[in-house]
Amino acid sequence: MVSEISMQAIVAAGILAAIFLAVNLVRLKPIAGFIGIGVFSVVAWDVPNLPAVSNIFGLNLYPADALAIVLLLAAACYGTPRENRAPKAKIALAAIFALALLSVVLGIMEHGVSAPLNEARLFLWLSCACWWSVSLDWGDRRVREAAQRAVLFIGWTLVAAAVLHGALYGIGSASDSRVLPDGTVTTSRILVSGQSMVLLLSAYASVCVLWRTRSTIYGISATVFLAVSFISQNRSVWLAGGISILILILAVRMPYRLRMLGYAQIAGIAVILISLPGFLRPYYGKIFESLDDSRTYASRETGWTQLIDQQVAMGPLATLLGQPFGSGFRRMDTNGIYVDFTPHNWYVLLFLRIGILGLLGMAVCLSVTVWRLINARNSAFQLCMLAGLMSYAWTYSIDWYLAPFVGWVVYTAFSSANSHVKLQDHAIDDQCTRGGTGWTGQSNSNKVQQVESCES
Repeated sequence: MVSEISMQAIVAAGILAAIFLAVNLVRLKPIAGFIGIGVFSVVAWDVPNLPAVSNIFGLNLYPADALAIVLLLAAACYGTPRENRAPKAKIALAAIFALALLSVVLGIMEHGVSAPLNEARLFLWLSCACWWSVSLDWGDRRVREAAQRAVLFIGWTLVAAAVLHGALYGIGSASDSRVLPDGTVTTSRILVSGQSMVLLLSAYASVCVLWRTRSTIYGISATVFLAVSFISQNRSVWLAGGISILILILAVRMPYRLRMLGYAQIAGIAVILISLPGFLRPYYGKIFESLDDSRTYASRETGWTQLIDQQVAMGPLATLLGQPFGSGFRRMDTNGIYVDFTPHNWYVLLFLRIGILGLLGMAVCLSVTVWRLINARNSAFQLCMLAGLMSYAWTYSIDWYLAPFVGWVVYTAFSSANSHVKLQDHAIDDQCTRGGTGWTGQSNSNKVQQVESCES
C-alpha cells in the first residue's frame, strides 16, 4: 500500500514538472498553445475519446485535462495586456465559471467525484482555453503571426484528414453512422461537426489575412477550407456558415462586397469546371440527402423540450441555478429509446447546469460583445465569426478547441483601440484603417495614432 502511494506521488511529481515546463513553453511561444489545442480537433474523428494518461489518487488524468491546466496557468502568468480591455469580459466569464464550479461541488456532494467531473470536463476545458485565449495580447505581432501559422497548419492537417477519411470510407451522409470499437456510435462523414467548424472559422481568418496582405497561400487555403467544410455535410456548420456569411456581407463596406462577389463568381466557375467531367456526380445524392434529412434536428428538439420540462418541474431553485453536474441528461429519443448523452445545444446545456442565472449572464456577455463589435472599426470578420459560433451553439454545441477564435473575437470587441469608435467611423478610408484589430497589421497603439491623424 505504501509503495503504491509512493509510486503515485512520483507520477504526480513528474506530471507537475512536465506541466511547469509546458506552462513556460506556452507562455513564451503562444503557437505551442494554438497547436496544442488544434491537435485535439485534428484527432476528434479518429480518436474522439482519448485514453487517460495517468491515474492519480483514484482520479483519471486525460490529455485535455493537462492542457487545460497548462493554459490556465499560462494565462495567469500573462497579466493584463496594456492595450486590452478584455478584463471586462473576463469578469463575466469568471461569474459563469463560478456558477459552474458551484454546480460541480454540489454534484460531487450528491453523486460522488467521478460522474460530476466527467460531465463537467468539456465545460471546464472550454473555460480554461477561452481564459487563455482572451488573455493573449492580440495586438502583439508575435501572437498574430503565431495564430496565422497555426490556422494554416491545423486547417491543412484537417483537410488531409478529410481526404484520407473520404478515400478510405467515402464521404458518408447525415444519416450514415459508424460504430467505434468501444460501442460508441458516431458520424461516417469525413469530418465531425467541430472539425468542420474549425475549417469554416479558419477560412474566415485566412480571408481576413488575404485582404490585408494579398498573400496567395491564404486565398488558396480559404477556398479549400470552405470547400471541405461544405463537403463534410455537417448541417450545423452549413447553418453557421450561411448566417455568418450574411452578416459578413452586411458588415463590410461596398468595395469589399464587390470583391466578395468576385470571389464567389470564381468559386462558382471552378465548381462548374470540376463538375463537367462527372467527377462530383456520385456525391450529389449524398449532399442532397443531407439537405433533405431533418430527422436529426427533430430528435434533438424533442430531447431539448423534455430536459427543459424536467428541470422546470424540479422547482424554482433548479430553474435558477440548474441541476448539479453528474445529474445526467436522460430523456426518450424519437425512436422510443432512452438516451443520456449531452444535448446538442449549448444554450440548453447552460440552462441545465447553471440555470437561468448562468444563461442570462451568457446572454448579457454575448449582447455586449456583439454591440461593441458593431461599433468597432474593421471588425467585420470577428462579428461574422461570433454570429457563426452563436448559431452553431444552437444546433450543436461549442467545442472547446474553438477557443482561440473566441479569444480573437473578444479581444477585438474589448480592445482599447476600439473603445472610442462610433458606428459612423466605419466610413474612414481603408488606407487609414489598414491592419485591422488584433490579427494583422500594426499594433493597436500605432493604429489609433494613425486613425487620429487621418481624422484630423
